Amino acid sequence: MTPTGAEKLAAELSAPVGEVDGRKIAPMLLAPGDDGSRHFGQPGWTYELKLDGARILADKRGKRTALTYRKLRDATESYPEIVEAVSKLAEERVVLDGEVVAFDEAGKPDFERLGQRITVGSGGVRRAMMAVPVVFIVFDILAIGDRDLRRLPIEARRAILERVVPAEGPKDALVRLHPSFDDGAALFSLCRQHALEGVVAKRNGSIYRVGERSLDWVKIKCELEADFVVVGYTEGEGNRSHFGALLLASYDNGKLVARGRAGSGLDERMIATLLPRLKAIEVKGLLAEGKFSTPRKQHFVKPEIVVSIRYMSFSSDGALKHPVFRGVRPDVDPEECTTNPDSPAEPAKPRKAERSTKSASIIPEAALEKDEVCTYYEHVGSRLLPWLRGRPCLPLRFDPKSGVSSATWPLPRSTPASVRTSASAPGMLIDQLSDLRVVVDLGAGSIAVPAKSDFIAIHAKADGVVGRFRELASAVGLPSLVKTSGVAGYDLLLALGPLPRAAVQTFGELVLQLVRGDDEASLLDTVVPPWALVFERGIVTASLPLDENELLSPSARGLKDARARAEAGHGADAAAFDARAIDPAKAVAALERIVAARGGSR
Repeated sequence: MTPTGAEKLAAELSAPVGEVDGRKIAPMLLAPGDDGSRHFGQPGWTYELKLDGARILADKRGKRTALTYRKLRDATESYPEIVEAVSKLAEERVVLDGEVVAFDEAGKPDFERLGQRITVGSGGVRRAMMAVPVVFIVFDILAIGDRDLRRLPIEARRAILERVVPAEGPKDALVRLHPSFDDGAALFSLCRQHALEGVVAKRNGSIYRVGERSLDWVKIKCELEADFVVVGYTEGEGNRSHFGALLLASYDNGKLVARGRAGSGLDERMIATLLPRLKAIEVKGLLAEGKFSTPRKQHFVKPEIVVSIRYMSFSSDGALKHPVFRGVRPDVDPEECTTNPDSPAEPAKPRKAERSTKSASIIPEAALEKDEVCTYYEHVGSRLLPWLRGRPCLPLRFDPKSGVSSATWPLPRSTPASVRTSASAPGMLIDQLSDLRVVVDLGAGSIAVPAKSDFIAIHAKADGVVGRFRELASAVGLPSLVKTSGVAGYDLLLALGPLPRAAVQTFGELVLQLVRGDDEASLLDTVVPPWALVFERGIVTASLPLDENELLSPSARGLKDARARAEAGHGADAAAFDARAIDPAKAVAALERIVAARGGSR
């Protein structure tokens, strides 16, 4: 059979010959991104709309086509019209990656509607096809003919894909090419205007990594934010049986209407604050139209408390999708809460650190004021926050008498009720700039996170320790990071993955012995994360992650230097230090071999 244009191009691009079975491999996954500031406007990226559909790999062999979900469950019988459409493609052999999507009346992807196709039994498929039409939107190609395309750069794969599924295909085609764009910021703005899910940023030159969640593909979601009235709460289960979720409502044409429930984002401290207030205003019946779908026992209250909620969109029954509690809004009247499906809220914007009305100094000796600290954290926030998310963070306050910083814990009673605390260890949860504002307002200015968890941290001042540490990290194959600490010190971080605490301690002590030599070094219990500030005897420096083989003089560790390094992209990001993919057993075995070799040479 004569090769198609797409097959010829694959050969011209030197795609290797190899078998790719789309029925037995998982698709490449998206890494979570920030607000887009690290990608939009940067060269070397292309952008696509994030689709709210079902991820599918389509494997065509002659006239036979198999569809497979992300978790390798067969989807062939669920979408017979897609099977037929893929089978009609000109290529005899092809593996496509995309999403099956159902659209609502406004032309937006609607996963709730698609759910009727996902869950329908084989006997109801034909009827479901009529009720919920779907299309297969394709954005990648893994194989064509006898060629394996996964190692080709994404631009080459796209060029081949465009010959298989042309961009100018029929508007009613069931297999469509997903458009890509060069301007991510404009696409993100469009998503916000039309309440779409978000944007996918893909790095030019990236290969297809089967089953991996790679930073080459990043999802940047559009969240919405609005205020809602609390009209009740539910009881929970297990350790949180006294409280489950808040019941929310908003005003629509003067009537209070149920908008669903929110339990995420509420920790024990916030529950302890809210629950007495809620019990004090309980009433016998719901004071809003509609109902809440929950099997838990419901308690209803007067519509007096307003809360801020982040969410993705509304479902067809008017309930919030993926709501997350953000805090109480005592400054907002209940009647002002008018967000509903027909008048969406403003998109949630990355929050800047709101300036305190007071301009108090954090370190009088250095004439450093709170506003200056906030300005610094605004500059480096996109680099700092990923190191903090999911970790208990202890605010550090400088003591001018001792010349060192110590943890501010427990938090004072004046701390805003919206601040969330960790349930696993002492510390607050920080995931946005407004949380850092709280730290600054406490007069703390910096943060410490636990070491001896999924990583160890060693403090040293000698360059020799740094060099030996880098050699050891490379030898055992573990992600590592060297960062500055104070005027002249360094913190050496080594990712370990999921190890018991006792094993982490033992591993850390062994690493310390191997890298210390005749120099001073110590194993840390807590560490200041990269990009946070360090206060030392009245001198302010930044904790700066270093590039490979780099050392940094004391004169290059100030706030101005830190801002310049952050903007220039120096130092590894938190994602490069991800310990989830580590095999601790291999690392321990490698370390044991090093110890044995050194012991044998003495």
